[in-house]
Amino acid sequence: MGWFDNKGKDGTGMTPSAPQTPDSPAAAPAPAAAAGSTLGERVHVNGTITCEEDLTILGKVEGQIHAREKLLIAKQAEVQALIKGTKVMVEGTVKGDIHAAGTLVLGATASLTGNIKTPSLQVRDGAYFKGSVEMEPAVAAKPVTPIAEKRRRAGSAVPSAEVSSRPTTPTAKPARKTPASAG
Repeated sequence: MGWFDNKGKDGTGMTPSAPQTPDSPAAAPAPAAAAGSTLGERVHVNGTITCEEDLTILGKVEGQIHAREKLLIAKQAEVQALIKGTKVMVEGTVKGDIHAAGTLVLGATASLTGNIKTPSLQVRDGAYFKGSVEMEPAVAAKPVTPIAEKRRRAGSAVPSAEVSSRPTTPTAKPARKTPASAG
């Protein structure tokens, strides 16, 4: 895991950073199971966490959490934050809103006080939840049509010249006004 191993050699919970040679046994690559980051039980974060990899929270967080990959709020964790993530699993205590772009799972030991916005929600037996749920479809890339693009640029106001209720025939051509015929 690196810097934040729970069992450091010096008893502080951190592994000392000693220079290593390619021949030393400690220079071996980390196992695949160590992918992602973990905030330890004795870590307290007050602020914003932005994570581009899997994240497990064991300690306390106050503020905001933005997680692109899997986010696990462990059983012993205490979180008071706005959480925005893709796949979120709550086993601990959360006070705050959760916006999950993918799946949100409230485990059997979860306690959530806040609002949920997600396309997929699973609530396991034993979970506590107080708040509201807004189920929204998963966000998918939509093709942009010319009218949708014009609405977006104009702040959703479509010029009235684009809207016509008159029937048109394929052979009819619009009449041109010339200076002589005007009036």
